[in-house]
Amino acid sequence: MPQQTTWKIWDYKKPRRIPKTHENILSILFSDFANRLTTRLSNLWQNTVQVSVEEVFQSPYNRYQISIPHPTFIATFELCPFNQYAIFEVNPPILYRAIHHMLGTEGKSGSLGHQWHDLETGLTRKFMNLLLRELNHAWEPLFSPVTFSIRELQTSLAHINVIPQGEICLVLVLKVHTEEGEGLITFAFPNCSISYLGQELEKLHASLYSPEVISTNHYPSHVNIHDIQFNLKAVLGKVEIDQGDFKSLQVGDILELGQQTVEPICLLVEDEETFHVMPGLINRSKGVQIKSVIEKGAREI
Repeated sequence: MPQQTTWKIWDYKKPRRIPKTHENILSILFSDFANRLTTRLSNLWQNTVQVSVEEVFQSPYNRYQISIPHPTFIATFELCPFNQYAIFEVNPPILYRAIHHMLGTEGKSGSLGHQWHDLETGLTRKFMNLLLRELNHAWEPLFSPVTFSIRELQTSLAHINVIPQGEICLVLVLKVHTEEGEGLITFAFPNCSISYLGQELEKLHASLYSPEVISTNHYPSHVNIHDIQFNLKAVLGKVEIDQGDFKSLQVGDILELGQQTVEPICLLVEDEETFHVMPGLINRSKGVQIKSVIEKGAREI
């Protein structure tokens, strides 16, 4: 007799979250992008510029729209060769700084309130292309199949219709700090575009977070190890019980995990057994002490 199960129709309209693995890899790539921009803009403007990743989060596109200042300057760009799109926005203070430098009029204020001439629009496109080139350089060593090209420039998200309103986007916020002030550059990658990169992102995640790389610290030279975050889990023990016993579990029941208190336990790095550790206390908190590295052959047995 087949067991009774609850059937639920898949809701295709419900936005899907972007996998955490994809978010982690894009955060690393954008950290390198921020470092490149720090050097590029400092040299270009002959001034001290510091660019850093301020925030990374997931948000429906319509909520992201609300967070964008108005007026501002926004570009939609294509992810080639996937025929997918994303957008990025540059706060006016940064854009004015770039345009005044190109015109040789540093120190003057600007405004998006007037009708921009072809010269200003052309200089804006030139600066936005510079940002995308630096993004390309940051992605190239790890993600060579993808290149970026600007599709259109706008001063309001209301004129951009390449992303559905309810689509979940991965938003990456960069803070640009100069002696004159600071501003933000934000990128929004819709889930539908990231899904086309999914296979490559998974490969990158597997290579950067593999136990061999972690234990030997053999990271690619362009990857900043300080920006990589790892998911660690300490497993106290394991036990197998049948379905009947599982259903009868109650609060207060005790399970034997088959692990002696004097024996080391496994520490999982990204869900793979990597170290033998001993549990203990650090001040008043639980902690572990690494005793040995689990060899690859032993992990596969």
